[in-house]
Amino acid sequence: MNRYREIYVKIRSGLDRFFKTDSDYLIRSGAWGIFSDAAVAILLFGLSLLYARILSKDAYGSYRYVMSILSIGGFLLLPGIHTSFKRLAARGYEGSYRKDIKYRLLASFLLGLFGIGAGIYFILFRNDLVIGIGVIIAGILIPLERGTGSYIDWFAIKQKFRRKAFSSIIEHIFFFAVMALSLLYIRESTPSVVEIMVILVSAFYLGHGIPKTTYLLRILKEIPEIENKEKEKEAFRYGLHLSAGSIIPTIANNVDKVLIYAYLGPVSLAIYSFATVLPDQIRGFITSFDSAVVTKIFAKKSSDLDKLPTKLLRASLAVFLIVILYIIAAPFIYKTFFPRYIDSVVFSQIYSVGLIFLSFIYLNSAMVAKGHIKRVYAHRGSVSLLQIVLLAILVPALGIMGAVLSRVVIRFIESIILYSLFKIK
Repeated sequence: MNRYREIYVKIRSGLDRFFKTDSDYLIRSGAWGIFSDAAVAILLFGLSLLYARILSKDAYGSYRYVMSILSIGGFLLLPGIHTSFKRLAARGYEGSYRKDIKYRLLASFLLGLFGIGAGIYFILFRNDLVIGIGVIIAGILIPLERGTGSYIDWFAIKQKFRRKAFSSIIEHIFFFAVMALSLLYIRESTPSVVEIMVILVSAFYLGHGIPKTTYLLRILKEIPEIENKEKEKEAFRYGLHLSAGSIIPTIANNVDKVLIYAYLGPVSLAIYSFATVLPDQIRGFITSFDSAVVTKIFAKKSSDLDKLPTKLLRASLAVFLIVILYIIAAPFIYKTFFPRYIDSVVFSQIYSVGLIFLSFIYLNSAMVAKGHIKRVYAHRGSVSLLQIVLLAILVPALGIMGAVLSRVVIRFIESIILYSLFKIK
């Protein structure tokens, strides 16, 4: 036993030297994150197999379009308030997290109204009943899913990583069961196109929303009923600033799917969605440490964050090796599991290159922790506007490849912008 302990200590010491950080904290928190993300990835991979085998490309592309419309309106959730109150709770003011839950739930109804309004627009002015009904259903159900998501970060704040992992797994098992049964029903009953959309959208939001609501009700009993009005007012104001800065980034992060659907149609959107699904799951593995890292960043003093860029560069080198392995394996994976989407392979390989620059996004969290609101605005505004411009030019010109190249190029440019802003004295 002592021998294994010695080996562990040596490995941990090596990681400490390479990444210049407390690897024991990351291993304790990240190990559960990796376990959780591995389980979730298996479940989502299973759903991807069902999507590919049961749904037509047209139906799946239309479904992804509906989800992207609601995602574009995600800035209405005022995500900066959640970030600000999470920061406050991580610094010891845990009772203030109740306010975050309240604000998030109220904001989710605003997003729901956006969805209902967008759905009515599609029906009345675009004569598109399928998309319109889908967006309306999403608008009605979205408070159940998006308004109750604060529970997961509470576990990170309390450093209850095991509980966080198992709650995420249980949520996704429930979601998998609901969505899988819905897909099997679609296969056996051959419903109309409108009915397929209603089934898929309802399954998504109920599948996630029911377990999220259950967990949220549980953690409310754990959060102390202690207010700190001055700190909460400050956090709210800061959160509003952050939320204002999230408007353009939220649109930029989801406009690719809208443009592909508009210019190329649902089939091309289905191909693009399958091209990004595996790299995005890899992204999930890489960001298994995300909650732990961000919580650690928020708890650090400003002067302690100056060494962060060096640590992130080392992390990027590790991700580079993962990307190379994926590029080699991608043709086999798609040929074996997604033969109907073999056209997605090249797009997926190129898209995965953007993962190399992923770790530099933590510089944004560091600037938030330091309170550098103007730099946060500069980062989000410049990167997002450039991304929208690139997508608007390249998608009509190059189709799916234009969207993929835009994503990779913008990740590289973003890392340079973040580093430059972070180093300003």
